[in-house]
Amino acid sequence: MMGTLLCHGIGVSVRESTAGSSARRAGRHPGRTIATLLASGLVGLLVPTSGHAATPPAIVCYREARQQLSDCENQAKDQCTASFQSTFGTCFGANAGCATDCQTRDTNCEAGPRGRQDACSAACSETAKKGGIMCRSHKDQDSCNIGVKLKSLKCKQRCAQKSSEPLQRCSQDFNACLIQCAGG
Repeated sequence: MMGTLLCHGIGVSVRESTAGSSARRAGRHPGRTIATLLASGLVGLLVPTSGHAATPPAIVCYREARQQLSDCENQAKDQCTASFQSTFGTCFGANAGCATDCQTRDTNCEAGPRGRQDACSAACSETAKKGGIMCRSHKDQDSCNIGVKLKSLKCKQRCAQKSSEPLQRCSQDFNACLIQCAGG
């Protein structure tokens, strides 16, 4: 028997197992089979296994929805940033050009430290990815993965810490520049 789960308007086909068919013949409710499949799939994510089971459709749908949310938030952030950039200078009236110059200098100042931080974080992520692959053959995969994630987090924190002082200087210079533009 086939069923369809709807997730964010996306239909995901689910085929009832032969166990579900026999359950229906035994007088149990067929709708419970799908719920049981989903529940067992979600519980299966919590129980460590050594095999590579297929990802349940509900989890695939959830991951896709989460990615859509992230894409939407990024798009909204980009739109808000563009709106701010276009109206920012008008706050300074006749000195709008001065404020825009401050903003350009700040963007250029931050580019170096942010670029180094992004590259550093990417290196941390790559190391974590390799560590995660190595954990697959580890007898205690969960502990191994937690250790890899912790190391990755600490690595990324070091990256942010290294860039914080130069970024703070950029911010201070930007604020001082804007105060000058405001006539202060």
